Amino acid sequence: MRLKHFVALVGLCAAAPGCAPLKQVGRTMICEPALYCMGMDEAVACCRYRALAEEAWACFQSALPDCQYSEDFADGFKAGFADYLYAGGNGEPPVVPPRPYWKPNFQSPEGQQMMLDWFRGYRHGAAVARESGYRESIVIAASASLPRFSVPPPPAEAKPKPMLPADEILPDPKPLPPAKQLPQPKPLPQPASLPRPASAVPLPMGPSVAPSTPTIDVAPSLPLPPGPVPPSPLAPSPLPVGPISPLPEPRAP
Repeated sequence: MRLKHFVALVGLCAAAPGCAPLKQVGRTMICEPALYCMGMDEAVACCRYRALAEEAWACFQSALPDCQYSEDFADGFKAGFADYLYAGGNGEPPVVPPRPYWKPNFQSPEGQQMMLDWFRGYRHGAAVARESGYRESIVIAASASLPRFSVPPPPAEAKPKPMLPADEILPDPKPLPPAKQLPQPKPLPQPASLPRPASAVPLPMGPSVAPSTPTIDVAPSLPLPPGPVPPSPLAPSPLPVGPISPLPEPRAP
């Protein structure tokens, strides 16, 4: 078998036009199988799922301590739990039970009842595994599970409104509703006239004097007594007047 693989690898290398195909062939047939062994990974995963199934069965029994289940029901519960984690599905049991139930020992009414217990346990185990959420953490994520990213469309340009043709008659504008009239203010009440007391007597009014130019009252002049008039205290005192000497005559040249 190894000789056939070696011959096929040599033939591919001989037919390859360059080094790039040889690199891809070596990585796919030699490097990846050595680093990522699918058989070993599946064996480790199955052991892990069986351990989780044992823990789930222990929790299931502790939740219902008063109920007793057969060994066939327990085997079906563990098988359904592990199979759902490994392969998923709808949680329904397979069409036929496992190979140990095909022996002649189970070809009896008791054997049929044991097979039915196994089917019931399988359904219960698969339901518990589905509700636990372990399946979502086991499956390798794929890009198809991501939500689609849609580019928003560009904003539409505002189209100019078409102009009305010149011959089109526009409808008459609607009349505006009448404005509400404000209420007129009420007139203020006039104060009532007070009655005049009976004891009040009007004062006599004097004759009206027409305005005229201001006049200065002058005291009447009194007759002066005969004799010299005494000097007024406000008049200047008279200067003494002496004899006037004659001027000298001019000399002849």
